[in-house]
Amino acid sequence: MPLTKIEQITASRSIALWSINETEVELLKQLNPADEERNKLLAFKHETKRLEWLSARLVVRKLASHMSIDYDGIFKNENGKPILKNASAELSISHSYPYVAAVIDYHLDVGIDIEQPKEKLKLIAHKFSSKKELEYSKNDITKLCVIWSAKEALYKIYSKKGLVFNDHMFIEPFELSSHGTITGHLNVTDCQKKYKLDYHVVGDYVLVYNID
Repeated sequence: MPLTKIEQITASRSIALWSINETEVELLKQLNPADEERNKLLAFKHETKRLEWLSARLVVRKLASHMSIDYDGIFKNENGKPILKNASAELSISHSYPYVAAVIDYHLDVGIDIEQPKEKLKLIAHKFSSKKELEYSKNDITKLCVIWSAKEALYKIYSKKGLVFNDHMFIEPFELSSHGTITGHLNVTDCQKKYKLDYHVVGDYVLVYNID
């Protein structure tokens, strides 16, 4: 079963995780998208991207059904934020093959990110981490992955262009464990807020999403 879990995390918010082990044909058969959606799928040249696109819509459809929300498809606004068609609920999606994650809240802004800790994070850490984050992470690849994923989640919450990861967002120091809650800050002219984010280190991936 590719849908590994659906979990309610607040009174109005639930997440879902999908692990892709189907072929493109199998996913396409399950989703059975409309012609307009099929044309979008054909625009992806790489099979992995098509698998992520298909499974993302399947996991959102299953999550929406679980939350008694009608699923009529997904479109993206001018900033690239995914929007549920004909529904007022808020949505965020993330994928890092073979994993796809989604979060839906009935009312509040959401952000989710799933990543796999890889050595390249050490090479680009200075591009997404502040000096203080670099100091407390101590070049630990999993900790860097949590910081990166947390900032990706914040970026999706803000859902506007122009955010600089190592300047406009900051993750407070934390002790790494298999699961924890961290505090992230958004500091831009039109948005100065802090958010609580849950993170999970499971096998070969890190999952982060906001809980407020």
